[in-house]
Amino acid sequence: MARIIDAPLTGSEGSCDPRAVHGTWGALDAAQRRGLAYTPEVAAETAPLYERVKHVIPAVEWPAYAPLISAINKMKRAKNAVILAHNYMTPEIFHCVGDFRGDSLQLAREAAETDAEVIVQAGVRFMAETSKTLAPEKTVLIPDLRAGCSLAASITGADVRLIKERYPGVPVVTYVNTNADVKAESDICCTSSNAAAVVEWAAREWKTDRVILLPDEYLAKNVATQTGIHIIRGTAAAKCTNALRPKTSRIASSASGRRGARAPGMPAGRDGGVGLCGFDGGVAGLRGREAPGEGRAADRVLDERQRCACGAGR
Repeated sequence: MARIIDAPLTGSEGSCDPRAVHGTWGALDAAQRRGLAYTPEVAAETAPLYERVKHVIPAVEWPAYAPLISAINKMKRAKNAVILAHNYMTPEIFHCVGDFRGDSLQLAREAAETDAEVIVQAGVRFMAETSKTLAPEKTVLIPDLRAGCSLAASITGADVRLIKERYPGVPVVTYVNTNADVKAESDICCTSSNAAAVVEWAAREWKTDRVILLPDEYLAKNVATQTGIHIIRGTAAAKCTNALRPKTSRIASSASGRRGARAPGMPAGRDGGVGLCGFDGGVAGLRGREAPGEGRAADRVLDERQRCACGAGR
């Protein structure tokens, strides 16, 4: 798609504001460069899809996206392929070409169950690796091998081996947002939603009060608070860059003056910030906890992240 594949962020120190970014992104000419035109047929074919994204993509930009969307959807049918679109993808990918949408765990499950011969992972490297692990007989593609996750890049399989040597016999739980070499050295993986339950299970199975939880520092701190189990974070704890953004002062000021307001949080968020939230959970958990009349706030948050196009699989 124009925003992700053809236009890496440049300028304004990595700003997510498209108005501050120049060059290919601003041109939105990926369809034109591929000889794809916005014909009346394409307009009619993609009109229902535009209804899904018209609140975030201006009508004047749609002719730049529609030919690409049409071509991608036709190619999927011809190649017996599906696209797994992570929650943090931009709206034209998430809503218009994604066959399955969700967090990294949900997408991994879909990869294992789909009958398609080809899986295109609209996400980052560790997600594609997980899909291949669960569906080894399928062809798994990722549009850009450079698409990575700062958290996954913070630790290697060699790092895990060193930690295991330092703490022999202690179970190793790793966050799913890690690369395959790290998972291979671990005893079990977890998501942000089930981390506390997995750590408690590991402590029971190994009959210990200590568990190694890697690599996210905030997730480890929050799980330690929830479970009372001594969490070993290793020598070089990492942090999810998205989780660094919400601070306690911002959460408190956002909730003040809003009677009955509840701030949702993620278990990998700042430890102080999560303590102020009305509930915490992964993206799927935040969707599930939303009350009827709250206007799909989780969807609005995700749309904002999609517009920013800076997210990577969480």
